[in-house]
This record gives sequence, C-alpha cells and structure tokens, in this order.
Amino acid sequence: MCSPPHHDDDRIQAVIGILEKSLQAHPDEEIPPLPDDLRERLQRQYGEEQAPAPRRATAGWWERLRGLVVQPAFSGVMAALVLAAVLLGFLSQNGAEESAEQMRGAASQEEATTVILLYQLTEEQQAAILASGYFERGSLQVVDEATVLAEWVAREGQSIVVDGAEGEIRNEEGHSLTLPVDEAAVADVIVELLGS
Repeated sequence: MCSPPHHDDDRIQAVIGILEKSLQAHPDEEIPPLPDDLRERLQRQYGEEQAPAPRRATAGWWERLRGLVVQPAFSGVMAALVLAAVLLGFLSQNGAEESAEQMRGAASQEEATTVILLYQLTEEQQAAILASGYFERGSLQVVDEATVLAEWVAREGQSIVVDGAEGEIRNEEGHSLTLPVDEAAVADVIVELLGS
C-alpha cells in the first residue's frame, strides 16, 4: 500500500484528536507514561510506511487436488459415490438374470446346445418323448438315415443319440444306456444321460 496524500493527514490528525479527547483519563486516575524504548520499538515496527501484505504463492493443480481430497466433505461424497456405483452394478446384474429367467423357454447354455437325435424309433417312442415335456421341440431331431445321423453328431455342440436300431441311448462322451422297452421311460433315461 502506498502512504496517504498530505491533504488526508489533516483528516487523520483530526480523528486522532477526537480519539485522544474521548480516551482522556478521569482526573482522579493516573496513567503511567509510555516507556521510551517501547515507543521507539513500536515506531520502528509500525512506522510511517506500511509494509506490503505478503503475497500468497499460487498452488499448482496437484496441491489443489490434494487439498480437496483431504477435506472431510470430499471423503463423504466419495464414499456415497462408490456405494452408489456398487449398488448400480448389483442391480444391473440382477436385472439381467431376472429377465433371462422370465423369458419363456429360457434354457441354460448346455440345454440350448444339446441336440437329441431320434434315430429309427417307432412312432410310439417318438410320441412319448415329445409328450414328456422334458425337451423343447427345437432340440429334438428325427433322423432316418445313418449319413444324416453322422452329420448331426459331427456338428459342434453336445448330441445324444436315441438309437432304436441298436437299442441304446448314447452321448459323445461314450456313456450309453439301454433303451427301455416302455415308451414312457425313454424320456427319463435321456434326462439321466444328460445329467451324467
């Protein structure tokens, strides 16, 4: 700051005079005089010229960010944001699973890729398997020729062959069960082989 101009000195002196009159001691009161060494020290310290205010160094963006992070309000907001993100993640996962379960005919990946090949079965056996309700119609394939059967088995995915000519039910892993005589029991044996 710069010192005030001279015409303001008169105003300052007038204010000082008013203050001195208002601060005059009571006649019964004695005020000790100000010691000379204290007066000189105060004049040196608070002399005529006012010292410029110290300039605050500007902090870089890293210091500003650190200052923001250490504030208690910031940690509370960050905790709330992390909690909201975790909850949102759980809700989005549960919503996808529920919608898959609610879709009509939704099946697991294994059931969706398993093809059941009905090879040289009687009409009664085929009707019993279809009527069992265990399998979707798209997973059942009626095959009459050996070459078509070999093509289906060679395709990617799991296949179960219900072979009426051989009298067995087998899968690609080599597990095989005997084809039951009772048409109603054929579907149960297929389900048992799917589980193995």
